[in-house]
Amino acid sequence: MYKKLLVLNPIKIIIIIITCVYCKSPTITNAATANTINKSASLHTTVIDSNFINQYCVNKQLNTTIQQELLQFYKLNNYKSAWVVNDTLTPDAMSYYNLIQLHRVLLSNSRLQSKSLDSALILYEKTKNLTAANIPLVDVLLTYTYLITAPTIYTGYITTPATYKWYIPKPSINYVNLLLTQQRTHNFTHNVPYEQLLLQLQYYTTLNSRNILPIIPMQATSIIIDSNAIQYKLLKQYLYLVQDYKSTDTTTLGNATLIVALKSFQTRMGIDTTGLLNKQTLSQLNIPLTQRINTIKLNLERLRWLPTVNNGIVVNIAGFNLKVLGNGKQVWYTNVIVGRASKRSVIFTANLAQVILNPYWNIPRSIVNNEISGKQRRNRNYLRNNNMEYSNGNIRQKPGSDNALGAVKFIFPNPYNIYLHDTPTKLLFNKTNRALSHGCIRVYNPIYLATYLLQNYTSFNINLIDTVMATNKETPVPIIGTYPVYITYYTTWVTSNGKLHFASDVYGYDAPLAKAIEAIK
Repeated sequence: MYKKLLVLNPIKIIIIIITCVYCKSPTITNAATANTINKSASLHTTVIDSNFINQYCVNKQLNTTIQQELLQFYKLNNYKSAWVVNDTLTPDAMSYYNLIQLHRVLLSNSRLQSKSLDSALILYEKTKNLTAANIPLVDVLLTYTYLITAPTIYTGYITTPATYKWYIPKPSINYVNLLLTQQRTHNFTHNVPYEQLLLQLQYYTTLNSRNILPIIPMQATSIIIDSNAIQYKLLKQYLYLVQDYKSTDTTTLGNATLIVALKSFQTRMGIDTTGLLNKQTLSQLNIPLTQRINTIKLNLERLRWLPTVNNGIVVNIAGFNLKVLGNGKQVWYTNVIVGRASKRSVIFTANLAQVILNPYWNIPRSIVNNEISGKQRRNRNYLRNNNMEYSNGNIRQKPGSDNALGAVKFIFPNPYNIYLHDTPTKLLFNKTNRALSHGCIRVYNPIYLATYLLQNYTSFNINLIDTVMATNKETPVPIIGTYPVYITYYTTWVTSNGKLHFASDVYGYDAPLAKAIEAIK
């Protein structure tokens, strides 16, 4: 079986399971699209008047909100059929219905099933056309189905993410306007991060259904090149199926390619990249696929809570990383240090206000009380020795090479007193678990971030940055326009190179969310 799989691109295997699943429910096929194209010479739409819509709502006992949305949509659509041209369903109808089925199956959500629509489309599959009397009914049924399913598909199951420590407001979407836009653009997809992770869910679901991922024996060892071990064969099979091992070699012989693949796997799992088959790596290799799938599902939920970010900074607490987005594309990526479990960084969003070169560190009262006061009692010169001073009754550390905030600080006003900053303790970035701070986010190589922002979002003369930095004088530079910072929390995500990564749930947020989602289904 493994040798046969080698001739396929692993991602393409997803077609098998999705096709099998759809055999159990009606699917609008390409024949309908072809039929539409064949009639393009005389395309026409059906008029659907408000009386029909009102009567439909009465018959179905729909609530006032849905009734108003249906009427508003068809009014803005000039009371024309939205999903039917001539007597044939449009490609848009096919796209959205299949999107519903995809989410219903992969996310195991029976609430997305519409038995009325399923029945209508089963009948349509037999004839490939609709009678004049049925067109208004099917068209309004499709619009109604869109309006009741789109909130789940585009913004998730959970209505109050703050219950799960997520203080970023969910996107506020007018679904009537969204549908009008989607039908104009013929595009029902999400943002890129969501689509990439959904693709991985499809693939992992397929792997799980085929039960072909081998179990690696729990025996820690180094991989010895040119030595024979059944463990190496199983490891090659495993790493191939999870897309780290690119070779077609399936022997029991250890080789350098296998070590490279193992390092790729370790990087994606957020563990030490040693190339050794150690206990930590074996533990990751033997995590059940069902657990991986559940992790992907709950992070798809979180991704639906985040607005589309075209320009801004996105920090992932669980992944210990930061990315800068420009025009919807990643322009920079780096590692970060976040709050330890007892001093958690908060999930929220705010707009960047200032880049501060050579910042003072205004030391929080909690740190003064818990750490500095005792050191002062033991050493009366502690403040002077650490470049600190009193200012307005508080203690602050002056700019300089030993300043805890390093050379630059990024201010986005918020009630949690969290900001991004440099740090003089660079060695901490070598750790895989970087939940080490008092809550603020330490950025690796923040001068690059400062330079990017100063060039594009301020009136600062970037040629003077070295001169200003050399003064050791605090210099705030205001940001021009709106530039959002999102502090998020994802325990799995897809990087810009298409690689699926997993991270430890450092704050323990996954289990409560998974339980809540399961209860809703």
